[in-house]
Amino acid sequence: MSSRQKITITFDELHTPAVEERLKQQSALNVAQASSERASTTPSPLPIPHAQASGSIWYNAFFNLTVFGLLGGLLAWGCGELVQHFNPDLKSEARAIKRDMDEVSAAYKSGKIKKTERMLTDLDLIKETGKDNPWFQFLIDERMSESQRTARMAQLEERDQLRDLVANVCFYCACGTMIALALGMAESVASRNPQGAVMYGSVGALLGLVGGIIVSLFADRLYRMIGGGKPASELSLGWQIFARATAWGVLGLFMSAAPGVVMRNGRKLMLGLIGGLAGGIIGGALFDPVGRATGSEMLSRLIAI
Repeated sequence: MSSRQKITITFDELHTPAVEERLKQQSALNVAQASSERASTTPSPLPIPHAQASGSIWYNAFFNLTVFGLLGGLLAWGCGELVQHFNPDLKSEARAIKRDMDEVSAAYKSGKIKKTERMLTDLDLIKETGKDNPWFQFLIDERMSESQRTARMAQLEERDQLRDLVANVCFYCACGTMIALALGMAESVASRNPQGAVMYGSVGALLGLVGGIIVSLFADRLYRMIGGGKPASELSLGWQIFARATAWGVLGLFMSAAPGVVMRNGRKLMLGLIGGLAGGIIGGALFDPVGRATGSEMLSRLIAI
């Protein structure tokens, strides 16, 4: 058996520059390997590029964004209806209540209602529904002079303008937030990336909120400027459709830009703007025909959004 030769290293040799450099390199390599192992087990906050390779339709960008756009639209419509519920159109409600009263009076005069007591009871019940509506109280108050009526109407309209401004800001902000939230998190949800969904959804919601505030400041003003909102006797249906489609087209531009901005992708941004504009124009164009056909503004808003 051959004897092995021992290797002897002195203290001075152990601390030479070459050995020190080699130890630093080995330490850096160990740190790099540990970081790589941690990164491989931590989900990326970005959508996974190779996820689309699975061949599932769920990873198709068109299908994915369509589904999430519809989901965001439904959420936006629900939030918008809450805004409408807490800020009803008091002027329209007052006119509807007054119309019901006139119909009861006409039925009594034509003999359809025989008893005076029943007619008065019906009128009292109808009046009860409008007791908290200032426009209704204005319409049935016959004690005011012409100058007093003019002053009171101006006061009510000024108050309604402030209510409408607040309602429009809330409505557009709710719509913008819900739609942008859904579109912003679409790809991350499809790629099963919860961190990315939270991050992109949050940024998208913030962008939608800001966009909603911006749109609320001029969308309705643009609609009125074009001529929308006037009585049917003063405005044709075609022009009303044009005014509504223009305003909703501008709304669509802001609501669908979130994915491109969040992802910092120029192509997605351009496609989002084109899609949002087209969708807004189509939705706005359908708003009034659907409302006239069904008598429901709620259904009009659902289809348009």
